[in-house]
Amino acid sequence: MLPGAFDIVSSSVHARRTQQLYQTAFGDNVKVGVIAIAPQRYSLQSWWLSSEGVKSVLAEIVGLGYTFCCFESGEVGSHHELWGPS
Repeated sequence: MLPGAFDIVSSSVHARRTQQLYQTAFGDNVKVGVIAIAPQRYSLQSWWLSSEGVKSVLAEIVGLGYTFCCFESGEVGSHHELWGPS
């Protein structure tokens, strides 16, 4: 039995993609929330001023784009859903 809703705790810029992947996995009947933890090594208000901030944000932009355009979870119960492409 699936829960009606749950929250995921994730790191700052990774939180949106994490939420999207969990929402895809659990479907529209489950509400997936996200709690984003602020990064320790750079400021979200000025992330472009640090190398780590730039790398994190750009990597997540690419990852989020991939998630929306190319990611498939597979049919429920299928080998693809359970184990990924063979």
